[in-house]
Amino acid sequence: MNQLKCFFKILAFVIFSQLFLFSATAQSFPTKPIRIIVPYPPGGSMDLIARLLSEPLAKILGQTVVVENRPGAAGQIATAQAAKADPDGHTLLLTNPGPGAIAFAINPKLSYNPTRDFSPISLAAAMPMVITVSADSRFQSISDLINAAKAQPGKLNFATTGNGALSHVVIELFNNAASIVAVGVPYKGGSEITTAMVAGDVDYFAAPPSDVMPLIQAGKLRALATTGSTRSPLMPTIKTVAELGLASFEVVYWMGLVAPAKTPQPIIQILNKAIVQALSAKEIQQKMTGFMAQASSSTPEEFQMMIQSDVVKWTQVVKASNIKVE
Repeated sequence: MNQLKCFFKILAFVIFSQLFLFSATAQSFPTKPIRIIVPYPPGGSMDLIARLLSEPLAKILGQTVVVENRPGAAGQIATAQAAKADPDGHTLLLTNPGPGAIAFAINPKLSYNPTRDFSPISLAAAMPMVITVSADSRFQSISDLINAAKAQPGKLNFATTGNGALSHVVIELFNNAASIVAVGVPYKGGSEITTAMVAGDVDYFAAPPSDVMPLIQAGKLRALATTGSTRSPLMPTIKTVAELGLASFEVVYWMGLVAPAKTPQPIIQILNKAIVQALSAKEIQQKMTGFMAQASSSTPEEFQMMIQSDVVKWTQVVKASNIKVE
């Protein structure tokens, strides 16, 4: 009995010590500049959002916030590096479904695990994808596209930014939901795809709104549908795939901030509060709308559930479509 009492005293002491340490750490955080790693080159929507958030976060947290671009391997190199950073809250990663879920769905032997090696902090932005065709396309609606694909299985093609890329798996999910078969055509990047789409060299494509809305507004591309469960306030006149017949279809293109696993929860909560506060500013929301992104914050738990759900979803799509990356 005395040994048991001693054990519980030691356990209580350890727990109290950890709580005291976490509290002390949180009270002093941050103690140096904070880095936000962006796993893509400067100029894209991920980079713009990171830089947009850096100034208000610096004011709220009282430390400089530096954006660091580390492109390569579709975001996987920077993500792997961020997973190994010190878990002290001073190194953050802005991630999205590509390196944050799809990469692991395709390759479970990846050097990092998005649900195990990171502590989610908060969403930063969320938006649907847009399924588009050329403005001169014979397809005036999603129904036209589906009917044509069913009439001639394997004759239609769709553009991707590479095998296993977000643009690829989103269309494969759509194809599976619509029970159609089409051929993926890989391109080196979004600019090549939009050129091919405008020329009518490829039948359809799915992209974030920031990539295609200028061309839709210029009358060079036609939007058939968005992939959200409800219409986007950014594109209120464009119907959703769900509205047009595939009731359960939904894809959200999200961006959010994570920290290395084992980052103390008090620090995660401080960062979450700061991000939520920054995103609540109307100026930030308006600037995001300017490049077709919708400010969207969350709790760490909500973001964790979103990432886990995406890993499950894309793993199922990868298996159903037999997607393999050499």
